[in-house]
Amino acid sequence: MDNQTAIVTINRNGVIQSVDRGCCKMFGYEVDQLLERKINILIPSPYREQHDTYLANYLRTGVAKIIGKARVVEGLHKNGTIFPIRLSVSSVSSSNILFIGMIEAIEDHTAIIIVSEEGRIVSCNKLCTTLLGYSTPELTGKLVEELAPHDSNSSHPLKCIGSSLGVLRNVPLVLSAGMEYSFSVEVNSCKVADVSHYRISIDRVEEETTAVFTLDSSGVVLACNQTLLPAMCGYTRRELCGLHISKLIPTLSSWRADTYPDGAPFNSSGEGESSGDVTSGGAGSGSGSGSGSGSGAASSSAGASGEGGESGEGGSNKRSDSGANG
Repeated sequence: MDNQTAIVTINRNGVIQSVDRGCCKMFGYEVDQLLERKINILIPSPYREQHDTYLANYLRTGVAKIIGKARVVEGLHKNGTIFPIRLSVSSVSSSNILFIGMIEAIEDHTAIIIVSEEGRIVSCNKLCTTLLGYSTPELTGKLVEELAPHDSNSSHPLKCIGSSLGVLRNVPLVLSAGMEYSFSVEVNSCKVADVSHYRISIDRVEEETTAVFTLDSSGVVLACNQTLLPAMCGYTRRELCGLHISKLIPTLSSWRADTYPDGAPFNSSGEGESSGDVTSGGAGSGSGSGSGSGSGAASSSAGASGEGGESGEGGSNKRSDSGANG
């Protein structure tokens, strides 16, 4: 998706009051299809469930937790496509309080490698050079497992591509200079001239992002953002929904909504909210200890914090190759 920007204004109830052409182009709607609709039409789960709570809490307390901040979240196109966006929200005081959202679609920087069933690289796009440093001739014919660190175990997705389909994981790869760096890697099957191959997508780990999840009153995961939390934990999105939060953050094994009426432990460091039977929280995007009451998410090093809170110390979301054991 080309880099785009958009502006949308909503009232205190989250109803869209105006949009610009950039917003219509970015999300695939006509102007009259968006006006007087809830802003949630442009937001996928779990942000959709959280949005009204954020606005209500701001109007009630005056405490700005997401207002005045830029966050990397996800947008929902009319055709159902979910894509990363950078969202900044500000408020305008008048007879009717308005919120202005500045939205930037984040340009896709995905490197693609096509691999034969025998595990040899058949082709790659130019972004492989940008991300990994290898030229196309250097990669073509190479065993894809050679991009995995020599000491990584057999569960590394590039060492078991046939059994890693559809699972997004943050794992180290070897750059052309010999250094190791953490990337988000997903393997899927594809056809090239009617012959079965594997398609490997490689992205930078976005350090400023936050993995977000929504829980019910007993601590069961109802929803999570599409790409970030699965990459941190090693579970697919489908596997995450229905799990108890303690599978990701063992210190919350006895978590219940009534235990934390104010939304803690997430509110202690970020913006997780408790509203009725649903609580929203997030896993910080850095490695190391999380800021807040819960620390660690599954066997990942990702810190635990409220959505929008401080991430754990460190850089990329580098996780163990052994998978998320809870």
